[in-house]
Amino acid sequence: MELVTTYGAGSHSLSPPFPKSLAETDVTLTSPVGVVQDEVGNVWLADTGNNRLLVFDPTLDHVLAQVGGRTDASVQLDLPFRLARHPTAKRLYVTDLGNERVVVLSYADGDPLSVSVETAFTAEGGIHPNGITAYEYDDGIRVFVADEFYRAEPTDLRSRIVVFDEAGEQLDSFQTVSDEGGFGRDEIPLYWPQGIDVDDEGNLLIANTGYGTLGKEDGLPEYYANVLRCDRAGEGVPFYITNSAVLDDTFQMPRSVAFVPDDHGGRIYVPDAPEGQLNVYTSRGMDRGEVPGLVDNRPAKGEVTMPRTCPEDQRRFGTPMAVAGYDPPPSLRAETDLDKGRAHVPVLLTEARTHKLSATELSLIEDTHDCFAHARGVPDSEAFGLLSGSTLREQADGQSRGWFVDAATGVAKRTESGLSTPLATQSLSENDIPIGLTVWQGGAGTYLFVTESTPSAGRGARPDQVRVYRVTDDGVHGVTSFGAYGAAPTELRIPEGVAVESLDRTTARVSVADSLNGRVSRWRFDAEAGEATHLSIVGDFGHGEDELWIPADVAVVDGTMVVADQFNNRLKLYDGEWRAVGTTGYATAGDTFCMPMSIAASGGYLFVNDLVNRAIKVFEATRDEADRVTLSFVDSQAAFGGDTTAGEFWMPYLISASHRPSAGEWDVLVPDAALNVGYHYVWDGP
Repeated sequence: MELVTTYGAGSHSLSPPFPKSLAETDVTLTSPVGVVQDEVGNVWLADTGNNRLLVFDPTLDHVLAQVGGRTDASVQLDLPFRLARHPTAKRLYVTDLGNERVVVLSYADGDPLSVSVETAFTAEGGIHPNGITAYEYDDGIRVFVADEFYRAEPTDLRSRIVVFDEAGEQLDSFQTVSDEGGFGRDEIPLYWPQGIDVDDEGNLLIANTGYGTLGKEDGLPEYYANVLRCDRAGEGVPFYITNSAVLDDTFQMPRSVAFVPDDHGGRIYVPDAPEGQLNVYTSRGMDRGEVPGLVDNRPAKGEVTMPRTCPEDQRRFGTPMAVAGYDPPPSLRAETDLDKGRAHVPVLLTEARTHKLSATELSLIEDTHDCFAHARGVPDSEAFGLLSGSTLREQADGQSRGWFVDAATGVAKRTESGLSTPLATQSLSENDIPIGLTVWQGGAGTYLFVTESTPSAGRGARPDQVRVYRVTDDGVHGVTSFGAYGAAPTELRIPEGVAVESLDRTTARVSVADSLNGRVSRWRFDAEAGEATHLSIVGDFGHGEDELWIPADVAVVDGTMVVADQFNNRLKLYDGEWRAVGTTGYATAGDTFCMPMSIAASGGYLFVNDLVNRAIKVFEATRDEADRVTLSFVDSQAAFGGDTTAGEFWMPYLISASHRPSAGEWDVLVPDAALNVGYHYVWDGP
């Protein structure tokens, strides 16, 4: 595949000299992740989508330095992810995920702040470093790295924690945490740990993010992930409350974990990204509840400032990624009266969906928070907030027009004819957080089908999960909606991909990947009546031949339905009976999958977004002797990293494809939800 166009791309590097005032500088963050405060109070941020670190002063008023990015030749960072302070020296450890290494920086106070690369190290067999922390024991300093996608064997999806000394020499590693406590498991495997910290006694806290997608008991799937505590060799250290090494196992996706010391034994913070919540626990394991975040934090149209105070109606965080302890300077303490007692705690928090770093005061009794200083990037008219889905519409002149949906801002953006830029913004007024979309062109007109990603956001407790719009010359207009939130046969729970087939001139069959119900829901849409009626559900939740585990997308190939059975790591074909395609494992080619996220069918081929392998795989659809559709691998495009000019992937989402027979080519649109760009690839066949 050849990359032709990147939509929404831009350079956000800052040019010297430093420091730069935020009030006078266009600081644009893209999916920030790691954050830490150094010993003099400066705040270091991994601005991951821009491949750089930014250093702010303690008040977040000024940028003191930039490390990496397009203007810094001293170090080339590719998806810098997490940060950890050296326990005794002015050094900082950075997980450089795209380059598969850990970078060690040294810094010195001054005006400007002096930062230099001291060294870099990796692990035996390579490393995919996500979380990182360091601690000084009696026998020396240890650096712990969460190796997210460790590959002992292609089919062994267990990850590991790697232990280094302070110079980067590998000393140990482990893939499981022992546990003989109240949760009843002897060994808990580590699956994709994305966050790690150490408490004041040198015990590790691990956000075992992928456990809920891969773990199972008694043959049944477990959806929820967990957070673990262990010593530096992987032996479980039970919490007093749970009598287990498991702090909690009810998280959807705990992207990180942080221990913040205080005068009362310290607190453990766990950001649960999909829920938009920050969970708080005591060091004994007692749940202190949740700090709610924000329901709708879309920046106002045309907003270009970085206000000193967050909106008063803030109630839900926008995909919280990392939290760290924060010692505010005296000026902020005076402004916000932080000394209100031990229930009020200042922390640093990063939010990926709203591209924001916040210095936030948490009230653990009232379950509220107040943001008193932050830095945020506001997408411009050509950029995206959280790009999730795409679709293609054929024009009367034979050219294609592409559509992208932006979950963060609740809009669709369409290209010009021929997939050219600039992009035009179309309001999706009936959606709160749109995720997937597809287009249907019938005799009655052109329609967009858009899936919704929130069970409630100001539209009642059970809002419809699919909204239908008609496309006209003056925009898109709501027609109808269907599938209230729930588990009943006519209900949907957080659907993602959707496919539409014409039945006749004015009606279509709509197949919806009903993700959290583990099935596909089928509907009939009547354009003349402007309404949808339910037809059937196919599949059930689980691992069996006729079961699906959080299906993410659906497509139709020559009359046969294909489902991206995401967490079963396979494709499923359905023509009245189920058939599975693919095996579980790490591979950028072939029918080995690790979280196939999205599929698109066009011109006799099926395009698959194999998310963890960061590969777009192409399969040819043919028929066997029994006249049943079969899929054969023919090609792939794989590129992991944060270089948008090269078409690299961090989190490719719901793709689309369209065949141009006259040219013998396929247009493929691939949105990247974390890099906030859309890619246009052209595939010229096998």
